Amino acid sequence: GKKILLIGFEATSVDYRDRVDAVARMHGDDFHEIWYSVHTLQKGEIVGTASNHYETQVAAQTHLKDWDTSNVIFSKFDTNMRLDNDRMLLREIEAVWCSVDP
Repeated sequence: GKKILLIGFEATSVDYRDRVDAVARMHGDDFHEIWYSVHTLQKGEIVGTASNHYETQVAAQTHLKDWDTSNVIFSKFDTNMRLDNDRMLLREIEAVWCSVDP
């Protein structure tokens, strides 16, 4: 299926547009679309907690509101995580998803 990359940034990442452009140049052909969200730390939130992840989920839900999401896989990877070069992890996720009876 179509793969959409949604990258979540903190507002303190002043170079986030450069980072998105770099990802698009290096991996743009691997994704149907590349989206990004920018999270502004709210009072009481702690940097490095799930607040950025939550903000990204909200952004995805907003972008996909008119889509049929019954067959959508959401995966979270930190930017310092490496996927193996043969992309087996993503293939395994898709294989398991496709074998599940909804």
